[in-house]
Amino acid sequence: MGGYDAECGIDILSNSFSAIGRIYISTAQFHDFYLSLKQANTTLTGSAKISSYENDFLTEVTFDGLGHVSVDGYFSKEPGNKLEFHFDTDQTFLGKTLQELSKIVEKYGDNFGKKLLHT
Repeated sequence: MGGYDAECGIDILSNSFSAIGRIYISTAQFHDFYLSLKQANTTLTGSAKISSYENDFLTEVTFDGLGHVSVDGYFSKEPGNKLEFHFDTDQTFLGKTLQELSKIVEKYGDNFGKKLLHT
């Protein structure tokens, strides 16, 4: 997958439902997700997706062209035990997410672990 392998804690809260666990993902996936999300947020179109190695986690953020954003995904650790989530928001709430992702990209770099000068 590129970059560095990472074991990450995950904490999802969607309305009254929640899940806490660990996923395995690469820093390259954070890099690709950051670039896709940043582009979609700038143009207000398209989507950005991130998933884990073991396909037990997925999040996809989709823009409708008018500033509205849908977030869909799931987290599953055992057969028959899966939290699926969907919520709608707008692009103004993604600033903090982009800021936090940029810190990961700045620290770990691109798909080859090469640090970028600007995020």
